[in-house]
This record gives sequence, C-alpha cells and structure tokens, in this order.
Amino acid sequence: MKFVVDTNILFSFFKKGSFTRKLILSDALELISPSYALDELDKYSKELLSKSHITSSELSSILTELQKKVKFFKLEEYEDKLQEAMKLAENFSDNEFTEFLDDIDFVALALKEDCSIWSKDKLLKKQSKVKSLDTKELVEELSK
Repeated sequence: MKFVVDTNILFSFFKKGSFTRKLILSDALELISPSYALDELDKYSKELLSKSHITSSELSSILTELQKKVKFFKLEEYEDKLQEAMKLAENFSDNEFTEFLDDIDFVALALKEDCSIWSKDKLLKKQSKVKSLDTKELVEELSK
C-alpha cells in the first residue's frame, strides 16, 4: 500500500526499536514524502539527536536508511496539485487554515499520487478528499 508519510511520523523512525520504525522498514508499505520533510528533519536535527538519544553519525546513517525506504518528491513533481489542496481547507477557521498550510505539501503529493496520508494530525481528517490514517488505523488497514 502506498502512503504519503508526514514529518512527525518520520521523526519516530529515528527512535531505535520503535514500532513506527518497524512499520516503515516493512515491505507492506510503499512510502513517499515531499522533500520538504527532509528539510524539516534537518531543521530539527538537534532535537532529534536529543530525543532519540543518538549521535550525529548515527543520525546520518539512519537518515540514509530512511531515504532507501521513502521516496522523496521535489516540489516541481506535485506543485500542480497545490491549488486543489488549498481548496480542501476552504471551510476551515483562520487558525486551522494556517495550520493546514504546514501540511499542504503532503496533501498535494497525496492528490498527485492518488494515495492516503499517514499522519497523527487530526486536522487532516477535517477534509474529505484525501484519506488520512494515524498509525493505529494504518495497522488496521494493513490487517484487512
């Protein structure tokens, strides 16, 4: 099954032995993400090191491993779906819309690739065009 995976899920990949890491490494999933997610991982690398209790060299190695399991797309590959993704938030409050903009790349990529999103973000469930599953829901979907 193909899923767009959001940055918060990717952060969990860096925790050794985490369930999310095992899921990402499983052959049951085809995972994609905007390259923007890599920028976010880099931006918060110090926090990643601290929370995951890993060294800089381990971070680099794990990041390489992650890039073998997740295909990252450049903006140019899905930018034609950004406008459609924006329309999904038309009825959101101003605060929700602003928050939704943080996830717009993930939604646009899901529209482009016609797949669901793996995310813990409840706001993504407020739109009806792109299915969004948290980890528990994803596992239930895989067991069908």
